[in-house]
Amino acid sequence: YGSPEGGKWTSCSLRKITKVLSDKGISIEKSTVQRIVRELGYSRQKNRKMEQVGDPDPDRDVQFEFIHSETDNSLK
Repeated sequence: YGSPEGGKWTSCSLRKITKVLSDKGISIEKSTVQRIVRELGYSRQKNRKMEQVGDPDPDRDVQFEFIHSETDNSLK
């Protein structure tokens, strides 16, 4: 995984980068995008759900319950 704190990274797929360039009028093959991204030193940064270590905090839902109640109160 790429590190957002060090080096260059992107979460965009090669297909998405190619599409964005195409939408801007730049015709380019996905393989060319891959080569350029690699040459520029970029790496992929994937979103990854982390496993919880230890027991959940008993107060973990307090902020969400507060937001929910405030939303309900303001909609009444």
